[in-house]
Amino acid sequence: MADKDPLEGTAGDVTRLCLAFGSVALLGILGVWLFNPSALGAELIVSLAAALIGGVVGFVFAVPRSRRGQNDVQPTQKDELHSSDYTANTNLEQISDWLTKILVGAGLVELKDLPGYLNNVAASLAPAIGDEVSARPVVVCLLGCFGAWGFSFAYLLTRLWLPKALKRAEHEDAVQKLHIESELKRAEHEDAVQKLQIESAVELRDVERKAYDHLYEAAPEGFENAISTIRNYLGKPGSRESGWLWTYLAAAYGQKYSYEKQQGRDRDALITGGLAVDAVKKAVSLDPGSKDILGRLLSGDDPSENDLADLKDNAELKRLLGK
Repeated sequence: MADKDPLEGTAGDVTRLCLAFGSVALLGILGVWLFNPSALGAELIVSLAAALIGGVVGFVFAVPRSRRGQNDVQPTQKDELHSSDYTANTNLEQISDWLTKILVGAGLVELKDLPGYLNNVAASLAPAIGDEVSARPVVVCLLGCFGAWGFSFAYLLTRLWLPKALKRAEHEDAVQKLHIESELKRAEHEDAVQKLQIESAVELRDVERKAYDHLYEAAPEGFENAISTIRNYLGKPGSRESGWLWTYLAAAYGQKYSYEKQQGRDRDALITGGLAVDAVKKAVSLDPGSKDILGRLLSGDDPSENDLADLKDNAELKRLLGK
């Protein structure tokens, strides 16, 4: 596989441009130095001034136009997706357009007087370089050559580098905007999730409180209300479980078991007792600490907390609760 050319692309074009124009500038500086080494400083100042003026004109002529805001160009969906909501300020483009037209128009009108202007400028600058008679042509050459050099270099450099730099800046703005929007959406999602978690926790505590209150109501309404309250909640999508919730459900089934035994409904009591054991298993798996309260309910030592007392001979409950 061939190695990639380090001078490939825009960066390579800019590098080659700088090398080429730098070589030309060195040749020009060498020429003026050979003409009069003692006046090299003045020669460089004149050359730099001419190159700067030409560069400004070249930059004005080469300022790229933004496609935004032009009626004849409609942005594609891809362009809209990758662009920011802020359009580039086109004042510089408008000024460039006006100055280009003014310079071209004025240059054409004043073209016949251009030699006279150059001669007057050369006459003013020649004494700084050397003998006025011999230095005047050199000054004219410096103004012409370095003016054209500055114009060409600035024009080509602006055309090669500035459009991609502006495009890159807009792309970075768009990427930053997308990143900010993504962070805002993520924060909103986290807030929504946290809100749902809080609401879910509040609802769970409310169900636990209602079930607890039903356990102290008269049978059979009390334990039936407790069972229906817990079962209806657990059947809802997104419901949460807790050791306390299943402890209250086990207590409700214990009360129901005792009630059915008193009513002589042994078959129903057998089924209810199995449900009570299952609820105890679930409570212990969710919260091992619930063994203490369930153990007291099973032992029946406290007459007010004996919901599972009629199941104390159940081997499975003894194993689960260590009784």
